[in-house]
Amino acid sequence: MQKELEQHLVERWPMWFNTGGDIRHTLMPQGFTHDDGWFDISLAIMRGLGTIGHEMERAGGRQFEVLQVKEKLGWLRIHVNYANDAIRQRIEAAIQESSHTCEVARRVS
Repeated sequence: MQKELEQHLVERWPMWFNTGGDIRHTLMPQGFTHDDGWFDISLAIMRGLGTIGHEMERAGGRQFEVLQVKEKLGWLRIHVNYANDAIRQRIEAAIQESSHTCEVARRVS
């Protein structure tokens, strides 16, 4: 993904993306390893995870973190450090949407 688009997401949710972290713990230093066409899906999933992630942090005392966002076998993959059913459902919905959205061509909204 273009660095400008990636930066938009990282700046919006800075605590979730450890872009300077150790790759033994997070792969976000490699950035979002998918093309621009899935930016809107990535943005929507992060918005959707907003409230849920913050609630999990308050309840469990652990910092919610996105560990990797990538393309694998033509599908979007999102890995997080921990998840509840609501997070897993939202991630699965994003994966399904990626299956019928062009990864290369970005829709202009």
